[in-house]
Amino acid sequence: MKFLTRLQKFPALHFLLIGALLFGIHQAHQSYVLRHSPVVKEELVIGRAQIEQIKQDIFTQTAVRPSTAQVQAAVAKTIDDEILYRQALALHLDRNNPSVRNRLIQLGKFVSQDPKAPDEAHYRKALELGLDRSDLVIKRYLSGVMRLVAAKVPTPQLPATVTKQELQDYLTRNPQAFLTPQQLKISQIYFSRDKRKSQAEADAKTLLKQLRAEGKKPEEIADQGDPFLEGNHFPWLNESSLQRSFGAAFTQHLQNLPAGTWTGPLPSSYGWHLVFIEGIRPPEVPALEQVASQVRNAILKEREQQRLAATLQELRSGYAIRVEDGEVHANGPI
Repeated sequence: MKFLTRLQKFPALHFLLIGALLFGIHQAHQSYVLRHSPVVKEELVIGRAQIEQIKQDIFTQTAVRPSTAQVQAAVAKTIDDEILYRQALALHLDRNNPSVRNRLIQLGKFVSQDPKAPDEAHYRKALELGLDRSDLVIKRYLSGVMRLVAAKVPTPQLPATVTKQELQDYLTRNPQAFLTPQQLKISQIYFSRDKRKSQAEADAKTLLKQLRAEGKKPEEIADQGDPFLEGNHFPWLNESSLQRSFGAAFTQHLQNLPAGTWTGPLPSSYGWHLVFIEGIRPPEVPALEQVASQVRNAILKEREQQRLAATLQELRSGYAIRVEDGEVHANGPI
């Protein structure tokens, strides 16, 4: 199968993904993979009891009766996880795996009549009981390993490198994802709630009328209001920076204020503020050089999802999938 061929071509990447475990398994079982195809047209059944458990899990998490779409999505993921788990077993990823071994030793101790027996004895006991095939933690771990490998292993169609032209094309197609945030250049006059108590807002309103009547600009004003720790003039702050300085409520009030005039008073956690917006820089698409690393990461992340989807589609073709529930249809999203 294509997926197995991809795995064989990238042992170094295996090593990076899950360390010496996958690298060693690749070397030890390469001949096995070449001689044997994994499970072909094996039946995979999602029974009614399993679906009821899925519904109960969703209800427990949301406190709302799950919709058909939610159940379908959860069943689809359950099928994918089961296929990936079986694929991991076909590739013997459970053998000589420290994580799996430690879990089985833990389970062996739990069921053993002699908890002080050597770890090897607990490990063998767990294997005899088939706990390596029934334990949910092990199944989730192995399916997660396979999901990671399926997403990370490059293909000729979806390589691990990105050309400059691909970066530019992606930025052109997805400008909204990389817009620089709006920035404001503001000046403010502060009225301390601690110092002025209930008079703070009234003092701010009085000064606002005076400033508007006289048409004063920020550079023409000195020694008005109370000292503010971060000063009175703030050049080109985005929303995050404004929130750090003044809080969310103050920043929200700024969004619809006009530029070039004194407005307020605006409340913050410190007191009241008169604000003069000196300039507004709207969001804009940055040059590629400014966001190249972000664009590259977005492309590689998208490719990972595409590789995973293609692999799962390929692996699904080897199974006869049956869902035993009238509300969930195998020809739907699963």
